[in-house]
Amino acid sequence: MGEFALQAFDDLPISERFFSGLTMGVTEKSYKKVIEELKECRRKIFAAVSAEDETEKVCRLNIQLFPLTKNINKRTSENSKHADGNAETTKGNEV
Repeated sequence: MGEFALQAFDDLPISERFFSGLTMGVTEKSYKKVIEELKECRRKIFAAVSAEDETEKVCRLNIQLFPLTKNINKRTSENSKHADGNAETTKGNEV
């Protein structure tokens, strides 16, 4: 499907395609909430197109959600230990 998306990007005018993305920092709790929201969105989209009696064209909707980093807080605390063994707490975004 990724290859189809790349081809659409090259072959179709902007008016006939929709590409959108969002890079964000999340917690495990918010990650699970996003998954549930995406499932509900997919159900609503399916219901909307299923309500039509005819089909004019076939489209593919891809939704991917995956980590770009490992757990930032875990990695930061492991990397910021002082020689005396105390951990320095650091909060930040890293991609």
